[in-house]
Amino acid sequence: MIGGVLKATAMSPNGEERIIAMLGPGAVFGELGMLDGGRRSTTVQAIRPSELHFVSLEKFHSLSLTDPKLLQHFLDTLVRRLRRADQEVAASLLPIKVRVARALFEMIDLFGENENPAGTVVVTQHLRQTDIAALAGVSRESVTQVIA
Repeated sequence: MIGGVLKATAMSPNGEERIIAMLGPGAVFGELGMLDGGRRSTTVQAIRPSELHFVSLEKFHSLSLTDPKLLQHFLDTLVRRLRRADQEVAASLLPIKVRVARALFEMIDLFGENENPAGTVVVTQHLRQTDIAALAGVSRESVTQVIA
């Protein structure tokens, strides 16, 4: 992805949306399906205008032969994803307030803008409680209670 913000989601067995990741500029997604030809594991939706580029497996192989740094970048991306998955499993054991705070900080990292000399960060993106809940892995009602 060249610009914008995407959210990668999966549905729980009871039909609730769970945000797996928020993806910012430069992010890579769909690599597992590209490599193994398997089904996609998430749905990706643009929540800000985004410019995307598709790379086929053949093109990836061709590029990796001419630019070995591409393989290192790809491996680094996969390692970051694996570490994040480990952190998310560990975070699922944290108290609800901490999980909601983590989700809010992730939203601030993606959408926050430092608009004044005092260093105050402002988020202009509309954040729905359902999105915060889906990112934190808690109910919307829990988010409402924590914010209150």
